[in-house]
Amino acid sequence: MWWPFKNKPSAPTPHHYVLAHVALRQIAREDPLQFFAEMASPGRDGLMKWIWEQVCESCDDEGKAAFSIDDIKVSTVRCAGYPTLLIRMPPPREVAEAHMVCIVLELEDDTEIKGTPPVAYYTLERGMSLDGIARTVLCSWDEGGVHANYGDGPSVDEAAFLEAVEEHLRDDKDEDHSSSEEE
Repeated sequence: MWWPFKNKPSAPTPHHYVLAHVALRQIAREDPLQFFAEMASPGRDGLMKWIWEQVCESCDDEGKAAFSIDDIKVSTVRCAGYPTLLIRMPPPREVAEAHMVCIVLELEDDTEIKGTPPVAYYTLERGMSLDGIARTVLCSWDEGGVHANYGDGPSVDEAAFLEAVEEHLRDDKDEDHSSSEEE
């Protein structure tokens, strides 16, 4: 394949990509309340180990992972006032691999739960500019599984990533509020 730019990209490491972009997202959205309850409990390590085993079972045909589940750090925080999981991945080596994942349970503390609450899913990914310089890219996955790329992301810093996610959550709320006023 002809590539006119510096540093031809290669395929993402399957384990890294599948864990950050597929497995965690699907499990978080399947039953968000159960997922968040388990991830905030002493059972978190067991759940993460089970998720990792599923990823390895799916990806090991392409070679063993270059990292272990012990290389992944999970923190419970609040973002825009919502319960949030911040997941720090092992350093990405390829474009589209995630530095971090932010999973936000969009549920106010005093809200009566009716149905499945929405889950916002953001990634801070390794990117590459056209001149071959490494950069970060802020991305999200919507409920339908569509991946959105917002362009240059913040530095690989937990506080900067959470601030960028919070800004997107506020912008989304402002858009939702203004569109409902127009109707």
